[in-house]
Amino acid sequence: MDPRFDPGKPWYHGSPRKVTTLRAGSTITQDRELARIFSHKPALVVGEEANKRWKHTGPFARGFLYRVVGQITECDIERVPHSSLSPGMEWNTRREFALELVAETTVKPEELLTRHELREMAARGLVESTTVDTILTKQDLPE
Repeated sequence: MDPRFDPGKPWYHGSPRKVTTLRAGSTITQDRELARIFSHKPALVVGEEANKRWKHTGPFARGFLYRVVGQITECDIERVPHSSLSPGMEWNTRREFALELVAETTVKPEELLTRHELREMAARGLVESTTVDTILTKQDLPE
């Protein structure tokens, strides 16, 4: 199992909706800040894992941060296939879990990726240009 899996640490889930149960196949992480970012349902998340500095595309301005209730074992989770994050940063659940609301979240303006940053990432081949085009068409991001 990945060394970032720590059965003694809490697990988190972020969602733009109020929920009480986490369905099988949902994404969880042991990184609270990353789960907060996921609560805004971004199409793209980039950042510095070591410094916990993340940028994302939103689009939801409001979200909810949850803690997963109950023990999670290696049998309960699997790595997210094709994740752009380092191994062990995000996992998919294999079964349902109860959730406990930790906080309501809001997007911090400084954490939104700008249109310019997205275009630069596409030009450098870090993100597919079709992905960037779709994001820029659907979301109102700062220039």
